[in-house]
Amino acid sequence: MLHLEGCIKNWSDSVLHRSAYPLASTLTHTWVSTDWLPGLGLPQFSSTFEAHFIDGRLLNVLTKKDLEKHLSVLEKLHQTSILCGIELLRSLEFDKRASPLSLSVALSACVFISLCVLTFDP
Repeated sequence: MLHLEGCIKNWSDSVLHRSAYPLASTLTHTWVSTDWLPGLGLPQFSSTFEAHFIDGRLLNVLTKKDLEKHLSVLEKLHQTSILCGIELLRSLEFDKRASPLSLSVALSACVFISLCVLTFDP
């Protein structure tokens, strides 16, 4: 039985550490709540994100349903802003030190996608 438990632990550890975005683990819950959310214009959710320890790894897997059910982000535009911000982080591979040029290009793409979603979503 001990061998099986060791195998399960090794498997779960390897799954948790395999990520398409290894830099996501460098974004702390403090950075998310004090820098990232206010940067999106949504400081009102900072205390909730901090209380739930939402860091870069959790941002990467956060869904609209999670925002509604667990983080009480009920306004659709707020959800869209957060999800777009997460897409922006993904496009920058969760590198918060990305150059201003790559940031502006990624932001432009994200704004374009948001406008399309907001304009054409029934």
